[in-house]
This record gives sequence, structure tokens and C-alpha cells, in this order.
Amino acid sequence: SYTGFMSHAKSYVITNCRLPGSAESSQWKTITVLHGKIVRISQIPGDEGKGLPVFDARGNLVVPGFIEFHIHGCGDVSLEQESAGNDNLHKMCILLEEFGINTLLPTIQCSEPTLRRLGQELDASPRLRTHIPGLYVEGPFVHPDKRGGILQTHIETPDGERLKRLQEAAGGHIKIMTIAPELTGAEEVLKVMD
Repeated sequence: SYTGFMSHAKSYVITNCRLPGSAESSQWKTITVLHGKIVRISQIPGDEGKGLPVFDARGNLVVPGFIEFHIHGCGDVSLEQESAGNDNLHKMCILLEEFGINTLLPTIQCSEPTLRRLGQELDASPRLRTHIPGLYVEGPFVHPDKRGGILQTHIETPDGERLKRLQEAAGGHIKIMTIAPELTGAEEVLKVMD
């Protein structure tokens, strides 16, 4: 959780929870987490770790956080607005947490100023980087006739040196990129991304 109880504690106990496949209340579990790792799952009521913070799940299902691999924005946040502020990634994490998403790859059409802004926001917050392992960039090395929703102005000929400059602008945070592998120069881009 980005802002919630468990994001601040590395060791804690979750009581009165259900796990996938255990629908009956007689199967409610107690989960003990030490130093960020689950060390015990028990059916014994009141089986909490001594001295650890306790989170009561009140019979709710406990599952790992979800991962969003492709998201251009949410709520009132759009990553592609040139006038966007410097806390959009933080806002997205807070909004998505409500839906159980604790890891995301923000997605943008290739724009050097946007890459720079998002890279700087990630560099400024180690905590943010625990929820955002990198950026997903659509283009610029896509086929002009098969560009989908990518703007024509955001399309370029595949070029490994250009990708290095984009990666530098993003602070090294580009992790996924949409490219057209059939285009001349795409092999060079793939080598740089490797």
C-alpha cells in the first residue's frame, strides 16, 4: 500500500482475513509478516506476533497488490499534458491504491520534455520508485501506417543513438517501449534496450 498502514511497517500482523479459496469464516487466517516477508499463516485466533502492529482485515480477502503495466493517467491526472505538475506520479499511486494496485508503469507517447519531467519526479523520491519500477513509452519508433493512437508528430525512424538520448532524458527509467521491429534500424534500438 502506498500511503496505508502496511507501507510504513516492515513487520506486522493481519488478523481475521480470508485467503483466495477460503470462503468460510472458520477458515479466517492470521498472517505474520517480519521484515517485509510472510513468515507464518495460521488459523489460530489471536495468534498475533507479540509487540507487532496489528491490522484487522474484518473478514476481507487478502491478496497481493495488483500491477498496472499500461496506464496514461487516472482520476484528473493525465501524464501527457505539457503543463502537468511535478507530483502526478504520487497522485496516481494514491488513486490506484484504492483499487488494490500498488505497482504501475506510467505510459506516455514519446515526448522528451515529459520523459524528463517524469524521470525527475522518480529520481526525487526513492519511495515512489518502490511502486513505479519504470516508464512505458509508446513510440517513437513505430510504423507510421500502424501507429494506433500515437500522434504522427511523435513518430521517428528507429535510431539507437536517439534512444540513448531519450533514456538519458528519462534518467534511465524507460523500461518498456513500443516499437515496430520490422523497420530498418529497429534491431539497433532493441540492442540498446537490452
